[in-house]
Amino acid sequence: MRSDDSSRFMPPNALPSLLHSRNLSIVTGFGAMFSIVALLTMAALMWGLDAIQNDLNEIIGTHREKMRLVVEMRNAARARTMCLSNMILFHDPFDKDEQYLQFNKHGAAFANARLKLLQSNLSGEEKAILDTQGKYSGEAVPLQNEVADYIYADEIEKAHALLISEAIPLQDRVMEQLTNLYDFQEQAAELQVKQTEKNYHATRLWLTLFALMVGFIGIIVAM
Repeated sequence: MRSDDSSRFMPPNALPSLLHSRNLSIVTGFGAMFSIVALLTMAALMWGLDAIQNDLNEIIGTHREKMRLVVEMRNAARARTMCLSNMILFHDPFDKDEQYLQFNKHGAAFANARLKLLQSNLSGEEKAILDTQGKYSGEAVPLQNEVADYIYADEIEKAHALLISEAIPLQDRVMEQLTNLYDFQEQAAELQVKQTEKNYHATRLWLTLFALMVGFIGIIVAM
């Protein structure tokens, strides 16, 4: 009974003040919760941007390394043919020996680069091109060794004829496959980079729109 009597004689301005205090608490609580959600969402979007940027760097680095290995194989293959040509032209035995050492050195460099390439993350198309290249190399290497044998046997005419008619044409097929592989990797890298950049810009757009929305709602809550 006393509580009813006391509320009956409540000052006229007490009820609006109480309602204002409750509304203020609700708005403050909503603002705090909204701020937390907004911060977490923006943090997730920023993390997404960092992840996309890291993916882009990884894509560029991976394709750049694979293309570097292909160039190394191509240079080594070209150098082996040049060494055989020099062995035919040179008359000094020491010069021939030096070219033969370089011939074998470039062969080892070619094989090492190809092995590293095979151990990387290759697509089905890349593996198919390398298989074709391997087939041609498997035919070209014995011919190149035969040319070298003719040179050391002082049968220069036979060495020259075999180099021109068979060894070089096969080596050209190897080079053609390596060029195809390089072009394919270049196109694949470009497509992946474009797609990743598209995702990056889309995420940035969502982040900008969300930031604008947060600011707009914040202004409404403040009013």
